Amino acid sequence: KLGRGPEEYAHMKDFTIDKINNQVLIMDLVKQKIHFYGMDGTFLKSEDPPVLGLGFRFINDELLFYLGNLYNDQLNAGESEFYNLVVTDTQLREKRRFLKVPNKFKGCIQGSAPSSLSCYENTISITQPLSNIIYCYKNGSLESRFEIDFGALACDFDAERDLYTGNPSTFAPYLRTRGYSLPPSRFFEFKNLIYFDFKSVDETYFVFL
Repeated sequence: KLGRGPEEYAHMKDFTIDKINNQVLIMDLVKQKIHFYGMDGTFLKSEDPPVLGLGFRFINDELLFYLGNLYNDQLNAGESEFYNLVVTDTQLREKRRFLKVPNKFKGCIQGSAPSSLSCYENTISITQPLSNIIYCYKNGSLESRFEIDFGALACDFDAERDLYTGNPSTFAPYLRTRGYSLPPSRFFEFKNLIYFDFKSVDETYFVFL
């Protein structure tokens, strides 16, 4: 249950269900723990996660941790090489990493889970912060799936970041004031339907395919 005592979680940032071990896993950013519960709510254990992220998902026999550029002096500060996707086994032992983040984009958050991790059948689609590419994770590998072309409203994220002197956490909102279209922060797929949205200046657009 919610609380700060033993066997309790202080803040549920996200949760996922381990369908192999029949467990509910809760990501707690306040305690910086992953809490394991039985399907009946019985507390099992708490473990240190390999990284602290915005969300995570169970797929087959793995857990995918999505960081979303989450980086500051308290969260992931010890990560010398920073990646947006970290894959572990169900016991939180790290297996592989994807989507390395350049130092200048650490802390430049855009989007959040669960909308940045879209599960469908045996795949997970991932929206990378400040990128027009939507990736797909399947069978232990990550591939680019779609790339969205915004034409004249597309942003050169590297060049704009070099010019920006403000707090990294406000970089994405700043880009909207420059007239650029921000890449999707939400992407969902179900059967023959694909949905995503994006922001341009002061408008939000919804796309169904």
